[in-house]
Amino acid sequence: MGLEPTTSGTTIQRSNLLSYNHRVLRCKYSIKFLSYTIGNVRFL
Repeated sequence: MGLEPTTSGTTIQRSNLLSYNHRVLRCKYSIKFLSYTIGNVRFL
């Protein structure tokens, strides 16, 4: 997808950064979802 940079090091850094961002976002959302679920269970 798109033009590839001439150096492979840039590609590796970019893919690492993207996977890291994805992991952090997924972690944040799962924590938010867990706390929301636990909060709802507490009031039942």
